[in-house]
Amino acid sequence: MIDVDLKLTVADRHRRFDLAMRFASDAPVVALFGPSGAGKSLTLQAIAGLIRPQAGHVRIGGRTLYDQQAGVDLPAAQRGVGYLFQDYALFPHLTVRQNVGFGLTSWRRRQLGAADARRVDGLLETFGLTALAASRPEGLSGGQRQRVALARALACEPALLLLDEPFAALNPMLRQSLRQELALVRQRWRIPMLLITHDVEDVLALADVACVVEHGQVIRAVDVGQGMERAAVHRSLGLAPPPLEDDRTRAVRRLLALPGAL
Repeated sequence: MIDVDLKLTVADRHRRFDLAMRFASDAPVVALFGPSGAGKSLTLQAIAGLIRPQAGHVRIGGRTLYDQQAGVDLPAAQRGVGYLFQDYALFPHLTVRQNVGFGLTSWRRRQLGAADARRVDGLLETFGLTALAASRPEGLSGGQRQRVALARALACEPALLLLDEPFAALNPMLRQSLRQELALVRQRWRIPMLLITHDVEDVLALADVACVVEHGQVIRAVDVGQGMERAAVHRSLGLAPPPLEDDRTRAVRRLLALPGAL
């Protein structure tokens, strides 16, 4: 169960933004769906402990990470939350293996213990990164960088995985492949996920529940569910109906879904 009720105001000389984000769900994957500037990333940062709200609470699986009234505010490192940033935030001076294992080290203990080293090696193998373990991020493709960032987020065995527009930096052909890969991650690790996106295709591919966000608030929650028709999802999210696909488009979609097509 994820239970979020946050109030936060950010302002400068030219702009003020009030966040009043409230939602709760026990669905495996919850999507915060809405346009850029709606407050979705601020919400993830507050859940992760990267910024501090003025009021409210964050509870994950019955564990309180933040509660203003109770005086609870766990440091980010103690929250048990994995974070996949939109730009991946990989350390350019570290190798792939060092990036994946970064959260398992500290300034006191710079070398991985035996168990942590085995976990990092297992994640590298799972995400097809073993051959790239000694490479630096600058030499990787967009899809490879995303896999490194995802492996790093999973290395600490988080209780919740936060995904900030995980496919926004990828070309359209690669997005579908990595959506499928992320769905497999969900099935294997069974870690609850909170995904933010403005792309309905992400909702269709991954989400169980979509919370529609406008101007810093959830205005409605949509039980997407498996098998819900595309047109119904579009209507529920307040979008125009999807265009009808012709025979050629359907054939291309089938070809792209074949193993080894990308």
